[in-house]
Amino acid sequence: MILTIGEKIKQIRQHYKIKQNTFIPYGLTQNYISMIEKNRRPLNEELLTTIYTALMELTDGAVHSLYSFEAFCISDTDQAITWLEQHCSVELGIEHYNEFVHLATKYERLDYLLKLQELIGFHYKYERQFELSNEHFLNAINTSLKLNQNTALLYRQVGFNQIELGQYRESITNLSLSIKQAPPTDTYIKIASNYDLARSYLYLDDYSTALNHVEPVLKQNEHIILKSSAVILQASILRYIGQSAAARGILTDFIDNCFYEDHLSYAYHNLICNCRDDKMYKEALHYSTLALNHEQSDDKKSLLCSSIGILHTELHEYEIALQYLTTHKQNVLIHGNFDHKLDMLQALALSLLKCQQIENLVTFIDELETDRTENLICQTLQLKVKNKLYQYITTAALNHEINLHHYASVLEKLGEESAIS
Repeated sequence: MILTIGEKIKQIRQHYKIKQNTFIPYGLTQNYISMIEKNRRPLNEELLTTIYTALMELTDGAVHSLYSFEAFCISDTDQAITWLEQHCSVELGIEHYNEFVHLATKYERLDYLLKLQELIGFHYKYERQFELSNEHFLNAINTSLKLNQNTALLYRQVGFNQIELGQYRESITNLSLSIKQAPPTDTYIKIASNYDLARSYLYLDDYSTALNHVEPVLKQNEHIILKSSAVILQASILRYIGQSAAARGILTDFIDNCFYEDHLSYAYHNLICNCRDDKMYKEALHYSTLALNHEQSDDKKSLLCSSIGILHTELHEYEIALQYLTTHKQNVLIHGNFDHKLDMLQALALSLLKCQQIENLVTFIDELETDRTENLICQTLQLKVKNKLYQYITTAALNHEINLHHYASVLEKLGEESAIS
């Protein structure tokens, strides 16, 4: 509890049942003590010493158990500042947020409040709780404006979070404010906000404007991580507007003359997807092999090997595809996202069918149910794979590639009604 010195005197007096007129022998009238307790009289060091000495004598020294002389003399303002300093952390700040706001406002220490709001905003951002993060960043903007401090960084954080939330138009407003309010010397905020604006416009299918915002990021050499990100983003935008060849040129040039190696895997991924979209499967395989040699993470290697297996199905090399897909299936189910899992399982189903491994197809369907039970795949994904397998079988039968009677056990496992529902 934060108390003024006058409130401490009243607390001690009431605790030990001391009347105000008891202080008269110490040169302090009842009225004067009353005014002190109501915080209407200033207290100097001499007066504090006199009052504390009186309290020590009147309580036979017991007052020391409540307050040492040093603690007694600490003003409520200093107590509040100490409390704010001690609680200006993510864990304590969240737990005592309302009290923190109250004290920071009451004692006009909004600098502590701004610091806490920023800390909590970044905490929720890293936890990917973007709505909560923005709640605190927006509060920080209001606090920052009261302190006449620059808000460019905070507007950028709000805009970034809005992209993650799919609020692309709203993000454009805040990112534009970030650029407008950035200090002339702060090139990072301007470059970072331009990069994020390019992302927002890309998601809104405004490719021309997206390219315009990528340009200043590409032209600078001060912020290399952002520049390498912009190279990959530029290639993605070009791919969307039908300039796949130009995009491939940008990506291969980046790979050959890489200036930020941590982004190599992203460049390879985009290049592989580019080639695959243009049905350049052999080229995609080539870059997948190069990417595999570069990749250090075992989990990402498994995803790449799965991709290689999928590419072999596109080349009708089903036996080779099976080697990759079966070997890395479990890792993809554990570490892959929905699309990784769906592509891998559909390619595996097709390869098993093309290799006429009927018993393994039956096992494959059983494993789909097991994987769903173990939460490795969801029911939607399971149904999509079963639907696709059913389509593969019926198409193959119509094309006289297989004898449908030989696949009765597979169709029975699929359950025609559930498979085509």
